[in-house]
Amino acid sequence: MPARRPVRGTVDQHQVRLVSLTSPSVSRREVHRHEHRPPRAPTGTPPRPAHRGRRHRARHPAGRLRRRHESDPVGGRPNPQAGELDLTKVTSLGRAFGEFNVEKYAALRPGLLVSNMFPPPDLWFVPQESRAKIEPLAPTVGITTARVSLRQPLRRYAELAASLGADLDAPHVVRAKERFDRAEATLRAAAADKGGLRVLAMSADNDQMYVAVPDSYCDLRYFAELGVEFVQGEKVDKWGFWEFLSWENAGKYPADLIMVDNRSEALTPAELAEHPTWNRLPAVAAGQITPWAMEERHSYAGYAPVLEQLAAAVTKSRRLPA
Repeated sequence: MPARRPVRGTVDQHQVRLVSLTSPSVSRREVHRHEHRPPRAPTGTPPRPAHRGRRHRARHPAGRLRRRHESDPVGGRPNPQAGELDLTKVTSLGRAFGEFNVEKYAALRPGLLVSNMFPPPDLWFVPQESRAKIEPLAPTVGITTARVSLRQPLRRYAELAASLGADLDAPHVVRAKERFDRAEATLRAAAADKGGLRVLAMSADNDQMYVAVPDSYCDLRYFAELGVEFVQGEKVDKWGFWEFLSWENAGKYPADLIMVDNRSEALTPAELAEHPTWNRLPAVAAGQITPWAMEERHSYAGYAPVLEQLAAAVTKSRRLPA
């Protein structure tokens, strides 16, 4: 496989038709130019399940059984990755992982394709089997969002936005960064005030509960840098993103605050309540749960509310008996 090399110089924004396969509100950058190459077996990401009903299915760092489309609204609101886009003016190339309409993509005459790498070197949402058809159509940019601190993709996407002509000194951009900085300080203070508060980030389907490995996720790693104390799930497979627990063992880790995956394909709090062992968890019984926005757009505007919400949850939570 050819070595990755950074994209150098700037891109004329007037000549680029940008296609984003991740947070459409572009404001960041880790710039890798992906060489055109034939399809290959994935190196960083296991395959998605081929059939919804299989009990024994491939595990994936960002999800398990796809019960709903990934682009579906979350909590009755547009998917967080949509940012402030007018979705009526966006061409959809697919609604679930593995769906990529190459013909539609080619018709857009793209000048640049932007996606996260979770983890590198694969572009998120670019199917392996279609790669040889997709990548020759336009240069690609990949932003690493796994096993790094959130600070890195935020900075890289801002650099990418600037190279495409964005004004990072525009008032609304400056306000977003100032709000983010205030929220960061608030979460840092809340974590310090509640030292020893055990926080667990998780997802679930009807078969299992999944405890996150914090260092693998850029947001959780960043929250830990601010002083949030996470329960450390064990890496039980080569991907290292989750520890898989049967519902009978859902209480393996004592936790005072639980962050619940809020993606459209994960079990909602109401659905989780159908599992008796979930209801018996001390944090759940105490009402100390908060959403985990694990697919938020990587921008200061996107993450400021996330920091504020987590700071509020930490502030309201208390240590619980083990």
